[in-house]
Amino acid sequence: MQDLHHAEFVRRAVQLAQGGAGSLLADLVPGARLHGPVWTLPGMPRDVHLRGRGLLLLPSFHAAGGPLLSDLPDRPVVVTYPAGPGFPPQPDGSAGPPALAKVIGNTRTELLHLLAEERTTTGLARRLRVSAATVSAHTVALRGAGLITTERAGKAVLHRRTAVGTLLLRQGA
Repeated sequence: MQDLHHAEFVRRAVQLAQGGAGSLLADLVPGARLHGPVWTLPGMPRDVHLRGRGLLLLPSFHAAGGPLLSDLPDRPVVVTYPAGPGFPPQPDGSAGPPALAKVIGNTRTELLHLLAEERTTTGLARRLRVSAATVSAHTVALRGAGLITTERAGKAVLHRRTAVGTLLLRQGA
């Protein structure tokens, strides 16, 4: 059960990173729309005004039907929703880098592993045995997907893996 919850958390974290909060909320409740801090749900008598109160998602592997919503004043909005199994298990029972490499490629997967600690573009190029230009192209894609962050430190460019990148490596999806 813990693995199912972990897989659901990873799935939602990736969905949030790729499509934003509006995409995530529309997926939880088909037909829902997020306009700034207002969440409009079909069939609801009123809109949900988030206003920075927070949103707590509670996946349930025992629930059936649509999501349940708790919208109490001055409290986070709580959505309990029926959750699927998350990422499908691998046929051989394994997960990890081979499965991830099928999706993002071997070099990007290895780059994500190397970013368990902060590294420069040059350092990554040396470790991966590719050019700095190749590393830059890969980091642009990974940064765009929300899997790494990059910041300039003098003449160097430092890359770090994000929490979503770490979760994706653990899941191996």
